[in-house]
Amino acid sequence: MVTGHVEPACGTGTTVIGLMMVEKGQLPRTGNVRLVAESGGGVGSIGGREDTMLDLELENGIVQSASFTHNPVEIIASGTLGP
Repeated sequence: MVTGHVEPACGTGTTVIGLMMVEKGQLPRTGNVRLVAESGGGVGSIGGREDTMLDLELENGIVQSASFTHNPVEIIASGTLGP
């Protein structure tokens, strides 16, 4: 069993689920749709809950565009590496 993923939500699974929902007619045929998938948040997870948002633009049951994003991303340090 694989555990302890630092980034459990990359968008791949959420995108596949969204595309299959379009294919099966489970979403509106035309318009903009946002799906939100939650992952993480369990006792052994790193970083806590994470939401992946999939935005689809549909026209007559055909995906015209798709994009995803997820949270949280936090930069806790910055700098320059050198010799």
